[in-house]
Parts: sequence; C-alpha cells; structure tokens
Amino acid sequence: MSSKPSNEEHPRTIRSITSYVPNIYVLRPPRGMYSRKTDERCFIYCTQTAAGRTNRQTPQCRSICLRKVFSHEVYKLLTIADPTLPKPKLVPIKQQIPLPREGQDPASFFFSTVDKEEDDALSKKGKDKEVRHWDQGWYLWYSRDPWAAREKISMMSLALDQQAVWEAYKSGANVKWSKGEADGFPEGSSGGWRAVGLTPAKGVPPFPDLIGETLMMPIEYPSLEPLQRMLRNVLAPTGKILNVLREHIKSGAFLELKDRLWDKAKGPDPWILARNSIQRASEFIQQIADEDDEDDKPKGL
Repeated sequence: MSSKPSNEEHPRTIRSITSYVPNIYVLRPPRGMYSRKTDERCFIYCTQTAAGRTNRQTPQCRSICLRKVFSHEVYKLLTIADPTLPKPKLVPIKQQIPLPREGQDPASFFFSTVDKEEDDALSKKGKDKEVRHWDQGWYLWYSRDPWAAREKISMMSLALDQQAVWEAYKSGANVKWSKGEADGFPEGSSGGWRAVGLTPAKGVPPFPDLIGETLMMPIEYPSLEPLQRMLRNVLAPTGKILNVLREHIKSGAFLELKDRLWDKAKGPDPWILARNSIQRASEFIQQIADEDDEDDKPKGL
C-alpha cells in the first residue's frame, strides 16, 4: 500500500513584529548579603631562616587586612504593621555586635599594659569596661603573629555575628583554663587551632593572648571641608569675572564696542599710528647705525 503525498498545506503561524526585534536583558547584580562586591582584602608576608627551620621556630609574619562593613551586616530591618499604610513599614535596627578583643582598645597594641591597668581600675570601681561594636565603614587589621594570620583566614568565611560567637568561645575557654576547669578539648590537644608545629608547652592557655601583637581600628576619611573652602576662595574671582562678562553680553556692551572699533578702523587713525610706528622704528635703527660708525672710526693720539 503506497502512501500518497498530501497536498494539504499546513497553516503558517503569523509572527508578531516584536519577534523580529532582538531581546535586551537588563541584569542587576545582587545586593545586600548576596552582593559580589569584595568586602575584605588581606596581605600576608612571612619569612623563615635556615636556623629557625632547623629548630622548628615559628616564622615571622606580617599581616594587614582592609575590611569594609556594609550596612546589611550591622542593621536589620524590622517590619512594623501600620493599618494606615498600604504596606508594612521597614525600620532599620542596629545590631550590637562587639568588636574582637584587638578592636576594643587599639592603644593596647602599643602599650600592652594599658588594657590590664584599665580593667583593674574599673573592677575596683565596680564598673564594666565600655564595649565597642561593629559599625558601617572601613576597618584596618594588622598583626605580627602567624597564629592570628591563620585565624584571620578562617574568619573570612564567617559573618560578624558568627565571629563574635567564636571570640566569646575563646574568651570562655581561656577563663575556664585559668580557673583550672576543663575546656572541652580532647586530652593532649589544644583545640586544633594552636596545634601547628610544635605541641604547646604545658601551662599555656588554649588560645594565645594577642594583645600587643594585633591591632584593629576603624578608618575614617579626612574631611574635605578645608580643601573645599580654599578652592572656593581661589575660584571666587573667576565667578565674579564670569558674571560681569555675562552682564556685558546681555546689555549689548560688546556690540557697542565692536561698532566703535569698526568706526575707528575706517578712519585715518590706524594709518597714522602705523606711519608713526614705522617712522620711530627707522629713526631708532638709524641711531644705532650712526653709533656703530662712530665706534669704527680710528681714534687719534
């Protein structure tokens, strides 16, 4: 049984005019906590000597980091329902996330005894030391300790509130150790953080005290008001000149000046000025030539 070709034509779909126009997609990068903007950059430089490697000494390291704290890291949006508004009202609430210990008192980096003396003085008065919290802006972090550099790299994967939890855990572990209590670490280990290189000697706290070795401080941009004031004083005459020029253009003073110059150009005054200038120049040249001739004449005894 042979199949015959069908002569029926399939109906063609009518394409819209807009289908011939190339599509344009506008992609907006994510914002907030899913933003792809870099918020921290670290530079770590370490050196080691042959003798230090033989004796398994800790290398000398210098670490510096620049951290930018965005608003979504320190503020949370609180939704307030208001029946008078069509949509709920969003109110930003600042979170009280404490800075790490090296950021509480930057002066302790230069004077390691300052932190202890202040704590003793406040404890005698029965007051607690003021706690500094994270705020929006830039922060500088610097350390001379290799352990702090390793910890910093690990902290770069944690949010500010998670870092605060880790700082509280370290402080609590050291307090328990100072009181002779168990810190929760397995026997013969130091929590995994400090077990790099040689095993720490007995009598060493689970986490090192980095006061005097690590610094953290906010960076504030200098005010540009003095520079702006100086530029305003320098550019003030220019503005006045431009205003005078604009007023003259509006009043037609330049047109009047052009007409006067044109009338002068058509009169005999330009030719008289040119003739006098040429005459003065020729007299001056002739005077110089006469002086040269006098110098060339032989002088008698």
